Amino acid sequence: MDSRNSRIRRTSLSTESGPSSSQAASSPKTVSIVEAPVVVASAAAAFPTGDWEEDVDLTTEISDARPATIPGTAEIGRLAGLGSDYYVGVSGYGVYKIAFNDITGVKWTKLHGTLADVYNVYPFTVDGKNRLAVALDEEIAILDLDASPVVPSQSNITSPDNDPFKVGHNSSDCNDYYGAEENPFKPTDITSIDDFLYVSNGRGVGGDFVMRLKYDSASDEFSWDNVAFGGTGSGTKYFKDPTGLFSKGAKLYVADTSNERVQVYTQDPTTHAVTGPTTISIPSGHQIADAAEIDSDTLLLPTYSDFAINPTDGADILYHKISTNTTTTGEVTGVASKSNLWPLTYNGNSYILRVGAEASQILGLAPSL
Repeated sequence: MDSRNSRIRRTSLSTESGPSSSQAASSPKTVSIVEAPVVVASAAAAFPTGDWEEDVDLTTEISDARPATIPGTAEIGRLAGLGSDYYVGVSGYGVYKIAFNDITGVKWTKLHGTLADVYNVYPFTVDGKNRLAVALDEEIAILDLDASPVVPSQSNITSPDNDPFKVGHNSSDCNDYYGAEENPFKPTDITSIDDFLYVSNGRGVGGDFVMRLKYDSASDEFSWDNVAFGGTGSGTKYFKDPTGLFSKGAKLYVADTSNERVQVYTQDPTTHAVTGPTTISIPSGHQIADAAEIDSDTLLLPTYSDFAINPTDGADILYHKISTNTTTTGEVTGVASKSNLWPLTYNGNSYILRVGAEASQILGLAPSL
C-alpha cells in the first residue's frame, strides 16, 4: 500500500538492508513490552528465489513464530508494512510491531495494549511524523509511532455526524446512513493519498461506503472531510463489503469483496477531487481481501478462503499487471486463507510474509513465487 505524495506517504516494503472488546480511552495508559525474539530459521537457502508468476507452497511455514503471550486461538489481523517494520493488531491483545533479523529471527514488540478490538492497522508518515491508524470496532485510533511509549496522537475518530459529506457518489446517502443512530460505524481498512486518509466501512452490516479524512497541520489531527462515495449495491460505483484499500500514487484501489472485483479511483493532485472508477475484473469465485505492491507494475491480490470451491487443493492467489490490465492466477497450497499475505524484498530476493488468523496459521516466510 504505497502512496507517493507530498506529506503523507506509505514507505515502500522493499529494502536492500532487509527487514530488520473495550474501546480505548482518550488518554489510556500504554505499555511498551519487547517480547523475546523467536528463532524461525537458520539458513537463507531455505528461501529460494523465483518468478512471481509461479505457484507457491506455504506448507513450509515456520511454526511457533509468535510470542508465547499470544495463544494460538487469538485472532491476528492483517499485516501492514512501513519501511522495514511490519505492524499487526491482535484482537484482545493490542497492536504489535514485527521486525526481522537477517531472516533468522522475528521480534515482536507490543506497542499498545489497551486497544482491544483491533480490526486493521495502517502505518504512514505525515509531515515527517510516523503514525499508525488503527481500525477498531467502531472507532479509528491514530497512534504516534515516534513516541516512547507509543501513545495516541489525538482523540479517537468516531462515526461521522452532522452531515459532513457533500461530494461524491451517494454522499447524501452516506449522511443519511450515519444520521440514523442504529447504523454502526465499522471501519474495515485505511490508506492514504496526499494529505488525506481514506476509510472503508462494511463488515456485512451495510453502509458500504468509502469516506475521507483530512489532515490539519496546525492541530496535527485528522477529521472528516466532505468526500464520501459508494453505497450498498452491485452496480458500478457501489460496493458490497469493501474490506480492503490500497493506494499507489494518485490511484485508490477498493477491494469490493462480495462483488468479486476491485474498483479503482483517481484523486486529482491539485483539486483533490475523486474521479472514476475503472474496474479490475476478478475470476469468478474469488473474493479479494486486500491489495499490495509486488513491483511497479504488479499487484498481489490476496483472497479470502476458496475452500468451498476447491476444498482439496487450497485457494488461488491473484496477480494483476497494471500496464496490461490483466489478472493471472497462481495456486496456493498449505494454507486455508490468504487474507494476510504480504510481499517483501530482502537482499534483492522476494518473499511472501503471512500472518494467519487461525490457530494453525502462524507467522511464516514462504519461498518466493
